[in-house]
Amino acid sequence: MVKGRYYRPIVTKYGELGPDTEELIKDLLVKDSKRIGYITGDLLLNKLGLTNQIGTIVQIARNYFKPPIVRGAVKIRFVLQKNIIEDKSIQALELLDSIKLINKIPGKTVADSYSSILQILSTLDKKCLKQMVALSNNYNPATRAVFASTLIDT
Repeated sequence: MVKGRYYRPIVTKYGELGPDTEELIKDLLVKDSKRIGYITGDLLLNKLGLTNQIGTIVQIARNYFKPPIVRGAVKIRFVLQKNIIEDKSIQALELLDSIKLINKIPGKTVADSYSSILQILSTLDKKCLKQMVALSNNYNPATRAVFASTLIDT
C-alpha cells in the first residue's frame, strides 16, 4: 500500500464536499504527536467569536520560518511565534494573538473588539492569566499595553 494522505469526499445533493481545513493542515500543527504550531489570524478570530468573516489565507504560528504554501484551494502563511509552543500554552497564545490583531478584526470597531476580548478574558482562571502575562513578554509593546489594560478592566 502506498503511504500518503487520502480523503474520500462526502457527496451531498449540492456536490462533493472537500476535507475540513483543519484536516488539510493537521501535519503542519502536530509532528510526532508534539505540537509545533497553532492556527492564528482570521480563522482564530472566527473560532473565538470575534468575527463572522473567514479569510482566504490560513495563518499558522510556528517557532521557525517557513515559506507560504498552497494545498488545494487553501493558501497557508506562516507567522513566527517567539514563545515555545506547547499544548498547555495554546489558549494563552491564541488570546494574545487576538489582542495583537485587535486593529485588524474584520467587521468590528476596535472598541467592540476590545469589549469582546475583555469578555473572553473575564472567564479565564488566574493560572491562565498568569501564563498570559509571562508569554506576553515576547509580544510587541502595543499588545502588552492592550493586554495590561484588559487586566485592569477585569
